[in-house]
Amino acid sequence: MSNKIITVLGATGNQGGSVVRALLAQGGYQVRAVTRDATKKAAQDLLNLGKQLRGGSGESRVELVEA
Repeated sequence: MSNKIITVLGATGNQGGSVVRALLAQGGYQVRAVTRDATKKAAQDLLNLGKQLRGGSGESRVELVEA
């Protein structure tokens, strides 16, 4: 696994979800998915793929640093 980490905000939305899927298909990155509601089915699907999942709005610097 690569040391390159990419954090995708809005990972369960249309655009964010597309970015996550494209990065997973390409490989070579650790993908961290950030979503406001980590209980949504789309968020749980990402978690089940073994992706790192974080809940948060992305509006706080602390949230982003901890992501």
